[in-house]
Amino acid sequence: MRIDWTRQASRELETKAEWLAVNRPGAAGPFLTRITEAVEKVRKFPLRGRRLPDFEDEPVREIIVGTHRIIYLPEETRLLVVTVKHCSEELTEDDLRSELPWHKVRNG
Repeated sequence: MRIDWTRQASRELETKAEWLAVNRPGAAGPFLTRITEAVEKVRKFPLRGRRLPDFEDEPVREIIVGTHRIIYLPEETRLLVVTVKHCSEELTEDDLRSELPWHKVRNG
C-alpha cells in the first residue's frame, strides 16, 4: 500500500515544521519524524485509526500523534493523508471535502 499526501496535508505539515523551526529550535526534525513514522505504522494497519465523530458517514479516519491529528483515507491500494491538524484546530467539512476523491465525483 502506498502513501499519498494531499496538497493541503503537505502544506500544513510544512507550515507546522517551519513554525517549529523558528519558535522551538530543534523541534521540527523530531516532529516530522514522529508524524512520518506514525503514517508508516498506519499504512500497515489502515483501519486502526478511529472514525471521525463528526463525520461518521465518511470513510476517513484519524490517529493522534502528540498534539496533532492525522486525518487519512484508507483505500485499497493507498493511504491518502488528507490533513494534519493541531488538536486545538477545528476540523471543518471543507478540510475534508475539498481534497477527497468522492467530493470531486459528487460535485462533478
